[in-house]
Amino acid sequence: MSTVDRRIAVRRRQVAEDHARGRLYLVMWGIVGAIAIGALVWAIQSPLLDVDRVEVTGVHRSSVTATLEALEISPGLPLVAVRSGSIAEALESDPWVADAAVRVVWPNRVEVSVAERVPIVVIALNGSDWLVATDGIVLAPATGERLARIEVMTADSVNVGAVVPSDVAIAVAFAAALDAEVAASANLTVGEGGLEAVVAGYPIRLGTGEDMAEKARVVSALVATGPPAGSTIDVLAPSRPSIVAPTSAD
Repeated sequence: MSTVDRRIAVRRRQVAEDHARGRLYLVMWGIVGAIAIGALVWAIQSPLLDVDRVEVTGVHRSSVTATLEALEISPGLPLVAVRSGSIAEALESDPWVADAAVRVVWPNRVEVSVAERVPIVVIALNGSDWLVATDGIVLAPATGERLARIEVMTADSVNVGAVVPSDVAIAVAFAAALDAEVAASANLTVGEGGLEAVVAGYPIRLGTGEDMAEKARVVSALVATGPPAGSTIDVLAPSRPSIVAPTSAD
C-alpha cells in the first residue's frame, strides 16, 4: 500500500480548512445581511419613520385637506409610502390650486405648500355667475363678490375647472390689469360685435383684443383724473389715449 507524501496531506488539509472557513464566512455574512434587512424593514415600518405631522400652508379656499385625507396622507403613514409627485398632481386637480409642492422631511414630517388661484372677475352666463381667475380658469359659482363683471353672450355654458373661451379670456385680461378699486366698477360685455366696456360709468373704446393689459392700465390712470360725467375714454391706441367730452361725443 502506497503512502501519501506528508506535504501533500498537509496541503489537502489546508485546502479543506480554507473551504470550510469560506463557507462559514458566507453563512455569517448571510446572517448579518438578513439581520440588516430585517432591521431596515422594521425601522421603515416602525413609528420611528412614519408621518407624525402634515404641515399645510397657503390654503384658503381649496380642498387640499380633503384631498390629503382621501389619499390617506396622515399621521401613522410610513414616510417611504409618500409619493410627492403623485400627491402634488392630485392637489393641482382642484381648480383653486395653481401650484402644489410636497416635501418629505425625514424622519417624520410631510410639508405641503399650495399657491391658490385668486378670483379676478365674475362672468355672467345664462343667468349664472362664475368666479374666474386671471388665467381664465373657472373656479366656482360666484356668491356676491365685488369684482369686475363680464356679461358673456357668445358661449352656451362653462364648467368648473375649464378655461373660458378665447374671446372671454381677452376680457378677463383687461379686467385683471385694472386697478382693484376701478375693476370693481367695471362692466364688460362679450358679444358677437366684440368686447364692450364701461368702467366707473365711462364707456371705453377698446378696439381690438391687443395690448389689453396696457389699455387697462391707461384706463385706470384716466379714470383716476375724474373726467367729466358722460365722457368716453378712448384707448384704441393706448400710447395716444384721449377723453372725449360728452359735448363732442358725436
